Amino acid sequence: MTSPRILLSLVLVAALIALHSVGRAANQDFTRGYQAWDLGDYATARRHLLAAAKAGDLDAQNHLGQMEEDGQGSPVNLKLAVRWYRQAADAGHPAAQLNLGRMYRSGKGVAQSDSEAVAWYQKAADQGLSIAQFFMGLMYDTGKGVPSDYTQAYKWFDLAARQGDEDARYKRDRLARQMTPSQILAAERLAADFLGEAPPAEVSASTAQQGGRELSGGEQPASQQQIALARPADEAVLVPSNPAPVQAPVSPPLSAEQLAELQKLMNSLGYHAGTPGRNDAARIDRAIALFSRDTGFQSADGGRRAIDQALLAELQYIRVNLPPEAARPKSSSELVTRIQTALNALGYEAGTADGIIGRNTIKAARKYRADLGYKVRDELTQGLLRVTETRLAVIRHARTNGTRTRAAATLAQAAVSQPAPAPQPKRAQVEPAPTGALLVKRIQESLQRLGYEPGPADGAIGSRTRTAIRKFQSASGIEQDGRATVSLLASLDSDRAGSTNPGPRLRFVRPASQRELVRRAQVRLNSLGYSAGAPDGLAGSKTTSAVKAFQGRARLRADGRLTEDLLKRLEQPNAVKPAGKRRNLSGAQLVREIQNELNRLGYPAGTADGIIGRRTVDAARAYQRDVGLATNGKLTPALLQSLRAAR
Repeated sequence: MTSPRILLSLVLVAALIALHSVGRAANQDFTRGYQAWDLGDYATARRHLLAAAKAGDLDAQNHLGQMEEDGQGSPVNLKLAVRWYRQAADAGHPAAQLNLGRMYRSGKGVAQSDSEAVAWYQKAADQGLSIAQFFMGLMYDTGKGVPSDYTQAYKWFDLAARQGDEDARYKRDRLARQMTPSQILAAERLAADFLGEAPPAEVSASTAQQGGRELSGGEQPASQQQIALARPADEAVLVPSNPAPVQAPVSPPLSAEQLAELQKLMNSLGYHAGTPGRNDAARIDRAIALFSRDTGFQSADGGRRAIDQALLAELQYIRVNLPPEAARPKSSSELVTRIQTALNALGYEAGTADGIIGRNTIKAARKYRADLGYKVRDELTQGLLRVTETRLAVIRHARTNGTRTRAAATLAQAAVSQPAPAPQPKRAQVEPAPTGALLVKRIQESLQRLGYEPGPADGAIGSRTRTAIRKFQSASGIEQDGRATVSLLASLDSDRAGSTNPGPRLRFVRPASQRELVRRAQVRLNSLGYSAGAPDGLAGSKTTSAVKAFQGRARLRADGRLTEDLLKRLEQPNAVKPAGKRRNLSGAQLVREIQNELNRLGYPAGTADGIIGRRTVDAARAYQRDVGLATNGKLTPALLQSLRAAR
């Protein structure tokens, strides 16, 4: 006679076999349904997806919701779409949770509720869905469904940006300019806690105003750190980073003009001392500390880092005697190789100098920027190459010529022997501000160094130069007037060290899966103005059509295939946008279309009647504010195009 325990075991085994068979059948149904849907055979797609959905396939349930929402194969049924979204969302499907939150935000198929939208966005964001994290940042930023909270908004934007969402990166950096250092630190600690990382170091007020992170004064690299100087044969030689200091004569402090000159010299030598003319004590102190450690320079007050005539003279002497900068790299691979070589020589472990951007290279670049007080970024730029190679040249100069030059010692001693202030004659040595064609030429050269394309540096302002200026002004948060001014040149010279402008975006983070690749492509296609549908990671007919449209505009083979190479092209800052073909809508038609799109996205514009009223204008302004457009409330074809791309 069979024991009860054996009978129970047999029943369990049979149940497991049945569940496995059901799961495999559901997966096959979803695959067949998806393939039919991709071919536009919505009747066949609905039949297979329905079978998979009833068997518990969450992807099928979410996809059926999208078909009901878009009216594919049947009239639009928003209530049924909500039902399918909710079924998958309740089971923990992140894309369905996002879609359900979107329905609540726009009031489609359900009563409009920002608080319900936030609740579902939160569930998807907690599972790591970057587009949901972006929406959470948006809700906290605008105070919809939750109290306005910049700290929480920064946290969610930061999490989405780390996954490659450029819109989130822009919103995060823009928001940081309105936050205090303590708020930014709190937000970054929340993000680190979410990811299970170590909490970040504290930030200074000046860095917080620029939207970046930097190490505090107590977080300097250890004084015993070794600096590897590359020999011509690429063989590294380790030398102590603290050579024996040489005592200098007592020297008087600097005037305001000389302090600005010191900052400019520090920046040009690869040490970030802040904006010239702005007395940023923390940045200046950090720059002097690193310069002293690299060269062995020491002021006359027993080791305290004094800002005096002797230091200024030392910097002037080194600047004049440094060899000319190396030629610009001819390719991205050469740029990366040279940065890797320089970082390794400076003691940062960037890995093999092979021109391939890997985890070690990015980590080393981030650490270097943090140590120097620059805004922490992942990109490898011309600015980063310049500051690393120039700093290496400074160290080599100090090793060859000694840590204390005769010119500096003589000038400092002469300053002490005179009772009257000695620095007054220095004003005659200050380079006059360039004007006319010389000013334009200097601006063009700086734009070229930063990776913009102003055309030849010929001193003549043309359309290419004005376009490059506007791009720089946009990236730096400056008024986009396209004018070539002395203040613009000062901003460009400051940004050459990499403090504000990231330059050409060379880093490409490989997607972890094909679905992540598709989702990122959908996000980018929508932001460019191609309608790729909901960013769910499923390459359907809308996504394929958008890919083909982009490929056609980029003069590629329009096969609709999504590959890593195509994603790289999409995520370039200069990715081509769709042709400006628009229907010639009449005034009332244009207003109705905009009202429909605003209501669809959750901005209550009232009845789509083609009449511009207060509710419509307020809704347009709210949307413009959320996406970073000029908040003027004007209903234009450009606004309609932006609304359609944001679906």
